[in-house]
Amino acid sequence: MYRSITALFLVLTSMSSWGQPSVGFDLTGVTFTTGSTVSLTLVGSNFTNGLLGGGVDLQFNSAVMNLESVSVISTVFDQTPGNGFIPPVVITNTGGPDSTATGVDFAAFLNSTPVGTFDIATFQFLVEGSAGSSSNLTLSADCCGFAFTDGSGTTLTAITDFSIGTQSILVSPAIVTPVPEIDPTSVMSALTLLLGSLAVLRGRGAGRIVARRF
Repeated sequence: MYRSITALFLVLTSMSSWGQPSVGFDLTGVTFTTGSTVSLTLVGSNFTNGLLGGGVDLQFNSAVMNLESVSVISTVFDQTPGNGFIPPVVITNTGGPDSTATGVDFAAFLNSTPVGTFDIATFQFLVEGSAGSSSNLTLSADCCGFAFTDGSGTTLTAITDFSIGTQSILVSPAIVTPVPEIDPTSVMSALTLLLGSLAVLRGRGAGRIVARRF
């Protein structure tokens, strides 16, 4: 009986975590190869009461992924970094794992509050790490910017009310397309055929000229 109660408790606990609101990168189908530029989308998921606004900070390894720019989706959140109301995002590429992007703040004061699952921002990286290198993408709620707030004006606490944390990426080997080998025998055969065709055409042309003279 005790085992049944324990199992039921575990099931209910797991069910309670299903559909919890979350903030994280959508890494689906994204390939990281040396020298490539990738845009990662920060997504809010399962916000059934909406998300009026919030702010995130990011820590990463710029020796692997050099951050070039951050853009909040203005069609979703009308208050974005650098628009006059919110300070610009501060990007610090240190060349190591302590690189940061701070102050990625956003709010929907004029736009309708987004509900459910929606894009928040795009982060553009240049992949500089060699194949096999990796980097954590560690997200946290911005301590000094907008507090996460749902559509009813309730303040949300990270980890307690929504999940946000660390994801990781792995650099893949570059895909090299092999160049087809040229068969010398085939090349010579094609060249011989071409020269023979030219000789025949020249012979026919000479014959027509001689006929006209007579």
